[in-house]
Amino acid sequence: MWESWGESFRYVVIRTLTIYRKKDNWYDSGMSQLGVRGVHHVSINVRDAEEALRFYVEVLGFVERIDRPDFPFAGAWLDVGAGGQQLHLLEVEGVDAPAGQHFAVGVDDLDAAIAAISACGVEVSAPTTVGDVARQAILRDPTGNLVDLTQPLCPAAGPGD
Repeated sequence: MWESWGESFRYVVIRTLTIYRKKDNWYDSGMSQLGVRGVHHVSINVRDAEEALRFYVEVLGFVERIDRPDFPFAGAWLDVGAGGQQLHLLEVEGVDAPAGQHFAVGVDDLDAAIAAISACGVEVSAPTTVGDVARQAILRDPTGNLVDLTQPLCPAAGPGD
């Protein structure tokens, strides 16, 4: 699957993960003064909100939230793991997934995650190692959005580390 994205995308992923780990990254250059606590949610467009909701709940184990307002378009809000992050699904008729755009979810055991997802009939790429930072595998949701499963090889550095 990497071949279709090209080496430039692979470089961006490796470079981004490396910068995140560095002690002298943007955390120490003033961003922390804004009170940024992390990513609250990521929003993705899907062709069929109900189909996407089933995929993210039944295959990836996300949990549907019940506090989504009654917007004039179909969609869903989901909790992703225990860290408070959310995924928002927005139904957009005829949408195609943007090439290369993706979001990543951290997993404790990449091999177990691949096996569980594959058992649901979803194609997952073979795991690859990204530098000395992480192992990852890629899959697509029903719309074709890329989802990156990432297992860090070492604890990520945070502010002040």
